[in-house]
Order: sequence, then structure tokens, then C-alpha cells
Amino acid sequence: MGIALGWITVRTGGLEAALAFHVVYNAAVAIPAVILGGGAPDPTESAITATWPQALFISAIVALYTASISVVARLYGVTTTTPATPARRDSSPADATTLIRRGDETVGSAT
Repeated sequence: MGIALGWITVRTGGLEAALAFHVVYNAAVAIPAVILGGGAPDPTESAITATWPQALFISAIVALYTASISVVARLYGVTTTTPATPARRDSSPADATTLIRRGDETVGSAT
């Protein structure tokens, strides 16, 4: 689930879609447990202790939500704020003989 929500965050350029899923998912798990009298979910249970049907169901929901957000983002032209390729840095050290200038006047050397 974390990988999918991370991808959604990068794809949409913001945390809103991932946070919305997280809130709705937590509510969908907690509210029925309280209404049906089961009380709060057991804090010792997690995705690690989930049964296979539960894990497959959760995976299907995450995949469906991720695909839906991807389609909606494409339809609305949402672009990521992460650059596709990293910016190239000039790795050469500063030249020690470079002059420092203020306006048109030479002040001195950087050495």
C-alpha cells in the first residue's frame, strides 16, 4: 500500500490523493468494527497477520484506487512536480582567479 500511495503522491505532485485514500481506508476499517460491536480493531493485528483473502481484497482496492487516480490525473492534465531527469550540476570547482565584481567595478580576486 505504501508503494502505491507513494507513486500516487509523485504522479499527482501532492499528498492530497494519498491522504484521502488513507483517511477513507482507515474509516472503512474502523467504523464497521465499532458499529458491529467488535470495538476498536486489535492493535496487534496488521497486514502481516492478515489472511490471504484479506490481503488480496486490500491489494485489489489499492490497485483500483491507484488506477482511478492515474486516469483522472491524465484526464485533467495533472503533472508531477518532480523533474523527469535530475538537473545537471556543474561539478567543476570555482576558479581561484575569478574576479569578484560589483556592478562594473572590479573589487578584487577570490584568492
